[in-house]
Amino acid sequence: MELLKLFEEIKKGDKNSFKKLYGKVNKEIYLYALKLTEGDKNLAHEAVADCFLKIWENRNKIKIHSSLKHYLFLTTRNNVIDHYRKQKLNIVELSDDYEVASLENSNDDDSDYSILYEELHKLPCQSLRILELAVFESLSYKEIALKLQISVNTVKTHIYRAHRHLKKNLNNDS
Repeated sequence: MELLKLFEEIKKGDKNSFKKLYGKVNKEIYLYALKLTEGDKNLAHEAVADCFLKIWENRNKIKIHSSLKHYLFLTTRNNVIDHYRKQKLNIVELSDDYEVASLENSNDDDSDYSILYEELHKLPCQSLRILELAVFESLSYKEIALKLQISVNTVKTHIYRAHRHLKKNLNNDS
């Protein structure tokens, strides 16, 4: 189910949809928070928990028109910044992008996700945007082409190149 559709069900108070959303994006949001907190697992968990708590508590007030995932990343980022402000620490410039670095002290699962996100963010911006629309928002090639005002063939080319890049760089077993 598309994330925005899940969010529409969450707005109606559907706890199962909330659990599904959490299951789909929790790991990715956590890894992002872990990067922002420079490996502070407790703070990363707290930032993610606060993010999902805000989603649930404010579900009727939140207006999302394009990407729920982007909203979750921004909310998590703001939670981390708020924490640092409260602690009166120097805030390191936090990036607005989704890149997630490899983490030396993370478990294998975290490492796999880190590698995937590193490879994703090696893609050109347009390819990454098209891939996000196709995968995370479940848009068809035609819908992506209309949204980005490009041709369907351009969408296909970007998807093909992204797929080829990921396949080449993630299949290190062979």
